[in-house]
Amino acid sequence: MANFIKSGNPNQAHSVSRVAFSEAALPLWHAFQSHPEGDSYMEVEPGLSNHRGLRRAQCSFWADYVPSLTASIGGYKSKLKIR
Repeated sequence: MANFIKSGNPNQAHSVSRVAFSEAALPLWHAFQSHPEGDSYMEVEPGLSNHRGLRRAQCSFWADYVPSLTASIGGYKSKLKIR
């Protein structure tokens, strides 16, 4: 886990690692390629593939509706105080 946090590659050798792995025994860990629109994710499975649009339909409320609602009310601020 520490190798992944430090380098983004869990299979990268680390100088203080107590466990030595054979390079041949570990899967190739491709670099994550993010998309300019920011909806990329890496599926951690045997193929380690990059995808786009994880749960897009379930997230559409936050990704589509809330920004348009915020834009439509402009600079309106509520006078109600939240305690």
